[in-house]
Amino acid sequence: MNSRCIDGWRVLETVQVFSNAGVLVLTGLDCEASRVRGLQLGADDYVIKPFSAAELAARVEAILRRRSLPRPDRDSLYEDDLLRVDLVHQRVWVHGTEIGLTPLEFRLLAALLRKPGETITAAELAREVWHEPRAVLGGRMKVAVKSLRSRLGEAGSMIESVRGFGYRYAADAPA
Repeated sequence: MNSRCIDGWRVLETVQVFSNAGVLVLTGLDCEASRVRGLQLGADDYVIKPFSAAELAARVEAILRRRSLPRPDRDSLYEDDLLRVDLVHQRVWVHGTEIGLTPLEFRLLAALLRKPGETITAAELAREVWHEPRAVLGGRMKVAVKSLRSRLGEAGSMIESVRGFGYRYAADAPA
């Protein structure tokens, strides 16, 4: 594999760690190994040249549909004694003080809060947060959870590790 591809793979890995952006790979590489690697690293789609403008537009629209924000409703806000989270506007408050989270940390917290009190497997979290089940490998999950706990301060202690299975946000039922 040439150095251009290696650089592209690194860019793709970085985008998936620090951003919630949809990724569409446009490339001339037409081998199965490249397509599989791109999708495993978090690309939402992989298009090989040549392609038409209509196909490209349809693929972009599909990515946007899959990644659309939740519609505001009663489930778009999580609140308990420590934590308040606006899932639509991606804002988090601990004891009334707003804190900033990275996109990855927010996706992880949101995934846990969708089922408060329930244990979620590491593989489920990896699919929801990184859009791939392999993210549990290499310690990325543990690092992300540790970072999230740290940012949440006192509320971070509510994220429990369930050894050999996954994680849960152990608060009482939402207010």
